[in-house]
Amino acid sequence: MRGNHECQAINKMYGFYDECVRKYSVKIWREFGHVFNTLSTTAIIDDRILCMHGGLSPDLNGELELINL
Repeated sequence: MRGNHECQAINKMYGFYDECVRKYSVKIWREFGHVFNTLSTTAIIDDRILCMHGGLSPDLNGELELINL
């Protein structure tokens, strides 16, 4: 699930950007950002357990879509 470290501004500050650039490229870091942006912020398991990260990205805004899996 998506949490605060999946936000590009946060993961850049904490070294993920530097690691991607050192090992691969800026392009791969951007691609990770696109993937992270598609991650769910919450999940409901077995209709009774709500899971969510302790800190959500400051980039989240607007309405969130509920997906029933």
